[in-house]
Amino acid sequence: MSATLDSEKISHYFGGCPVIHVPGRTFPVDVKYLEDAVELTQWSITEFSPYAKRLNDKFFRGKTAQEWSEDTAGVNLSDHDDETTPSSVKLSETRYSPRTASTINLLDERVIPYDLIMRLLDHICFKAYTKYSAAILVFLPGIGEIRRLNDLLAEHASFGSSHDFIIYPLHSSISSENQSAVFEVPPPGVRKIVLATNIAETGITIPDITCVIDSGKHKEMRFDEKRQFSRLVETYVAKSNATQRRGRSGRVQDGLCFHLFTKIRHDTQTQRSCD
Repeated sequence: MSATLDSEKISHYFGGCPVIHVPGRTFPVDVKYLEDAVELTQWSITEFSPYAKRLNDKFFRGKTAQEWSEDTAGVNLSDHDDETTPSSVKLSETRYSPRTASTINLLDERVIPYDLIMRLLDHICFKAYTKYSAAILVFLPGIGEIRRLNDLLAEHASFGSSHDFIIYPLHSSISSENQSAVFEVPPPGVRKIVLATNIAETGITIPDITCVIDSGKHKEMRFDEKRQFSRLVETYVAKSNATQRRGRSGRVQDGLCFHLFTKIRHDTQTQRSCD
């Protein structure tokens, strides 16, 4: 049963049947967001970057989005009453540089930031968070995104070395035999990176995962009223999906998760998905 299932609704549907909670054993997971990833890697973009918003894009035309700032970073609106707005809540200390704020405000969140993911992997494996680098799970929306990141890793001087890293693509088109390979524990000194769609969110649990990088997107089937057929649409994950994804780490030791969307988006704009 899904860990994010609304048990109260199910209980009410069946006439108030009892709910039995059987807690599993998990370790704490250190949860970080886009602003933390940008600050850690010192990643920056300009208005000419392929990851930057195009103001003449019809998606942004006529929209006045509130800029991300230190004042709203890390604010959870559920902790405040309705009269408290993000702009009126101040953090007690400055954690993010002006460069981080500029990068986040320029970033087109519809685009997968492959450059940031590569920098983040580099920091996790070789610099700041090496204790979490034994087995890393990267969530991506689809097969095309998995192939692109896989190619970038294969061309990288360090990640492309089969003596140090094993890269596993994981999606629904992979055979059962190849899917089972992701459960193998690498030899000592070799680290594992799994590039997966949401198949690894609930359908498959890889027990030795110690770190998750969540692109914050997935593809789901939606019916197109205009064209009268169903098609896969890339969209942001819901808060319940984010909870499931970071829960993939912390199975065998303390875990680490980077969600590549801001905390304010997580707290205010991601709604609960249907379980």
